[in-house]
Amino acid sequence: MNLTLTMGVKHAGKAYKRDDLGMNMDQALSLATGIAKSEFLLKLSLPGNVIQDDLIKILVDEGLQKNKSLLELDLAHNAISTKGYIFLK
Repeated sequence: MNLTLTMGVKHAGKAYKRDDLGMNMDQALSLATGIAKSEFLLKLSLPGNVIQDDLIKILVDEGLQKNKSLLELDLAHNAISTKGYIFLK
């Protein structure tokens, strides 16, 4: 099973709020719980979700480390620094 998830608002214009774009903490925790429970998830794509280091830590600690089936993870076009990358190791 493959899952691609991009969260946000299309055509936000100039009056957007940061909370309208990307993934927030509660959503990351919910996704991590689902990842941890999934027995058949092979590929997870999360491009353009404004994922930062704090969200990566949640996804890793609460989901990715517990998942035994995932083979491929796509985090393209996010805001992950070297610190966030270290969480993924």
